[in-house]
Amino acid sequence: MAVSYRNTNIGELYERDFYLWIEETARLLRDGKFSELDTENLVDEVESLGRWKKRELDESLLAIMRHLLKYQYCPKQRLDEWRTTIGEHRIRLEKILTHSPSLSSLLLDKFAQTYQDAKKLVELEMELRSDTLPSESPFKPAQIIDENFFPE
Repeated sequence: MAVSYRNTNIGELYERDFYLWIEETARLLRDGKFSELDTENLVDEVESLGRWKKRELDESLLAIMRHLLKYQYCPKQRLDEWRTTIGEHRIRLEKILTHSPSLSSLLLDKFAQTYQDAKKLVELEMELRSDTLPSESPFKPAQIIDENFFPE
């Protein structure tokens, strides 16, 4: 069943049927009908794509650091799935950075804070004292993305 927006302002369509709004916006862009675009919502959506990519980078970096810390500092509880999780997030991170190389600088900017977040989470999860893990990352950014690096 085809749904039409012909009697609906495209701005109103954004609120009523987001998917249809996307399709109509793409059609308007392809057809060069820029004056008919819902530019306010289009700008918001484009900006949200950038925030989403940054969030993906943050989540993968955090997951890698958490599991590398557990892998190195909790060897008696070491699980095979930690290596898998590290590998999975390295693949995600590689894809993010390949698709959006400008995010490489963000990875470096967020490195120290992400380590602090990972440290807190590992301390909670593994019930470690706050002085068990180093105060600064024992890993370098290059090690985080190196698929062959696992601390022993």
